Amino acid sequence: MPTVMMEERRMRQRYRPDRESCVQVRRDMRAFLDRCQVDADAAADALLIANELACNAVDHAHTPFSLTATLTPGSLRIELTDGSAEEPRLQPHDTAAVRGRGLQMVAHLSSRWSFRRHGGGKTVVADVVLPAMNVSA
Repeated sequence: MPTVMMEERRMRQRYRPDRESCVQVRRDMRAFLDRCQVDADAAADALLIANELACNAVDHAHTPFSLTATLTPGSLRIELTDGSAEEPRLQPHDTAAVRGRGLQMVAHLSSRWSFRRHGGGKTVVADVVLPAMNVSA
């Protein structure tokens, strides 16, 4: 089993509220997940979640945002913080809808998701279960 050292277990980046940032989120997450040798299936789920949260921040918050990914034994926590107090809303499942399925996907791919408000903004959190790997402190 690969060993991930403590200092390699967290990634935190800030982004501008534009579409190019969504591309950069995917690049940064991919590099982090590859460096930590996260299982390919779990990494694919994490990339989709991070991308969806970033796209939501760009489309709805219109503020700079930060993305934090923290690797712990057995899970990966993805947190996106933006400057909008608007509550993320899980839309009813509608197969005919053109948009509005993002949080449905986040809910499906994560073991749990939530959000918390702070100041004038919020943080959306999604946890991804990982196959066993050796993470040392």
